[in-house]
Amino acid sequence: STKPTISALFCSSPPMLATVLPRCARGYATKAVSTVYANSWMPLLRPHGVEERHVLQTYGPIITNERKEKIERVIANKILPFSMVLEGLYDIGNIAAAVRSAEGFGLHHFHVVNCHKMKQNKNSRASAGAERWMDLSFWDQSDDCFRQLRARGFRIAIADCGPDAISVHDLDWSIPTAVVVGNEFRGLSPEVRAAADVRLTIPMRGFVQSFNVSVASAVIMHTASRAILAKGYPGPSAEESLAMRAEFYARVSIPASPESDGALYAQRILEAHSRLAPGR
Repeated sequence: STKPTISALFCSSPPMLATVLPRCARGYATKAVSTVYANSWMPLLRPHGVEERHVLQTYGPIITNERKEKIERVIANKILPFSMVLEGLYDIGNIAAAVRSAEGFGLHHFHVVNCHKMKQNKNSRASAGAERWMDLSFWDQSDDCFRQLRARGFRIAIADCGPDAISVHDLDWSIPTAVVVGNEFRGLSPEVRAAADVRLTIPMRGFVQSFNVSVASAVIMHTASRAILAKGYPGPSAEESLAMRAEFYARVSIPASPESDGALYAQRILEAHSRLAPGR
């Protein structure tokens, strides 16, 4: 069957992927946060008023026990007090590769800021479908993104080679942190640099003093995830686990139809959530 490519999902305007679940849409931070998740690292807005139990009751019976067990293992391994932000990237392949690494390392939140001038690559498969399982947010401005992250308890760290940068191995990862990586050529914008709470760097031992964007992101995610787990991170709370369980059940149960493109795939999920809404 034909599924929407990462390129189609990211490069449409607005991004198709941003409509797959309403809480991934632009401007999400301006909406009211549900009371249940007000102090959570993943404050969910129930799409169309749908409660998680309705999603689980509807899709649970048609999901195999093997798939349910896999979903539970993934949820238990999620690392929520850590997020990645990509700012102004040009090559969509780098974004797709970073999303794939993030999903593999157990991250759930991923932010893409001001990446409207990306190189189009309709055949990019670097994400390997990881975008289906991530909480992706798209932003026009970095300050809007940072405002939401700080409201959720995150500090902003930037990947930088400056003399005052802290080694990625020495940073205190017990503090919820969102790491920002910048454009392949220009690096981070002045606005992002000015907004940073901390600067971090990856120690280099060769003549070349920088990694590819997706490689640098993967190194940071690997280091951070290991450090967070070593500090005794207990895993997602019961409420956070319930929210992800409902989300994954919906995503597993609504595959893209053979004739679909990204827009139709997204619309089917929205319609399914709408049918589940109480009183509809």
